[in-house]
Amino acid sequence: KVGRSLGISSSHYPDKGVKHRSLTAISIATALESHGLDWHMIDPGMQSMAWWRKKIRSVKKESKNPKIIAISTTYYTTSEWLNIYISMCRHYHPEAKILVGGYMYGTSTQNFLSLDADLFMIGEAEHRLPQLVSAVGNETALDEIEGIYYRDQNKNLVFTGYPEPLKISELQEPCWDLSDRMD
Repeated sequence: KVGRSLGISSSHYPDKGVKHRSLTAISIATALESHGLDWHMIDPGMQSMAWWRKKIRSVKKESKNPKIIAISTTYYTTSEWLNIYISMCRHYHPEAKILVGGYMYGTSTQNFLSLDADLFMIGEAEHRLPQLVSAVGNETALDEIEGIYYRDQNKNLVFTGYPEPLKISELQEPCWDLSDRMD
């Protein structure tokens, strides 16, 4: 119970009806929800690549055609696994922009920026992710959103500059009730 309230539990207890939810997923869902944006979150804890393939395929079958697929690199250690996952996302959702963010940037910038993604977010996502989702959804320019890299028409990375760090005292409290709406 203690780990659950902090968002750091690493266990999944299907027999007890308790699902793992990461603080990352809850914070991102809270930010998107508070800006009135549609979202679908998959946060199952540790799963095999076969499980992810089935899940991504089922999202397509449910007629969900996301404009952005956001992937947190916080819990992954290899760029190889992430590139396979990104490739699966592109296969089933070729129209979607692939966005990566998370801790990998801080541990290996080179590996992070070598991922086969369209958009890369550095730093906290709570304020910029809703801006980015809105910009992609409305097909407006990305160059004014600080803290992202994006690929231009020639597939070159463009960096929009370093964002100001968020003040923890000004962050919205994560809404754990949103975990019930996640897969």
